[in-house]
Amino acid sequence: MRTGGKYKGLADLPKAQHIDVRHELARAAGVGGRNVSKVKAILKTAHPTTITALRNGRLSINRAAELSKLGKTQQLAALTQDCCDRLCNMPIRETLQVSTKPLDAAALLGLLQQQEAREPGSVVVKVSKSARTTILIGQDVLTRLQESKPQ
Repeated sequence: MRTGGKYKGLADLPKAQHIDVRHELARAAGVGGRNVSKVKAILKTAHPTTITALRNGRLSINRAAELSKLGKTQQLAALTQDCCDRLCNMPIRETLQVSTKPLDAAALLGLLQQQEAREPGSVVVKVSKSARTTILIGQDVLTRLQESKPQ
């Protein structure tokens, strides 16, 4: 009985077609293959709040991958800081009016000096974490700047 199956011919099974599962998942989701790997790693190591923020679209895959490399408590602290920064910047972004014409920085600074001399405390300077220097001016200052500018 033992030897009976030994000499039978092998079954002709079709060869399996090689499929790159990561590539196919990425194609179906409309993202790159690396993002699939990143999400897999995020799901293993990220804090549940980080995963929720990623699912809700409040966090990008790249940022979630960066956060997931931190410890759970550090992730939560960094995520909280990101959310606070976004909330603080939201009103600023909403009130910004992009000027179509470049403004004369020297004239603007002179106008702000005059305003501060007339009304002490009317010009407020705050420090930002941004590496860029940004000056927000009110519509009243913009109007005065445009009126004082020789045409």
